[in-house]
Amino acid sequence: MAVEINADGAVVVRAPRRILSALIADFVKRHADWIALKQAEIAKRPRAEPKSCVEGEEFLFLGQTCRLHFVDAGISKIDFDGRIQLPRTKESQARELIEDWYRVQAWKVITKNIERRVSEMGCRPSGLRITGARQRWGSCGIRGALNFNWRTVMAPPDIIDYIVVHEMAHLKFRGHGRDFWHFLGQFVPRYKEMRQWLRDNSARMAI
Repeated sequence: MAVEINADGAVVVRAPRRILSALIADFVKRHADWIALKQAEIAKRPRAEPKSCVEGEEFLFLGQTCRLHFVDAGISKIDFDGRIQLPRTKESQARELIEDWYRVQAWKVITKNIERRVSEMGCRPSGLRITGARQRWGSCGIRGALNFNWRTVMAPPDIIDYIVVHEMAHLKFRGHGRDFWHFLGQFVPRYKEMRQWLRDNSARMAI
């Protein structure tokens, strides 16, 4: 069994399907102090503030800050030149268009990372999906397909790589046991620092 705390402080327990509920309850009780400690840490973290999607507002892309800029002519859809540019006529649709752009970029960046890691890790996902999941950066389906939050592409490249490697490692080891972390650590030795960066910066990775 394993216990995890989601970004919103919710407790998630992973256990074999047929295990007795009393054993699960006892397991959670024995970890009560750790759960309370982690929930207290989460409560102190900054909360994500929704963007207003106005001229000059700051966004993250590959770990770098870029600003939103509306233009009167020259482009018919979203463009990126170090700034996120949108036609002024699309200003009312800014949030939707920016999210769509992030989804496309996430697909490109994550696909590239997966292909770079396939041969050295000795595993290949059966599929890839970009999602809007609120609580997870990624997940591995039971049939080997990987899912990634589109907000992942806001992180620096090394953090994105960690998220990709983490989910690919689940193709070999389903849980978060010692073997899983040992395997992951062969490809991302600084994974603990990466996990901490995500905890500290998740509130900035939103629109």
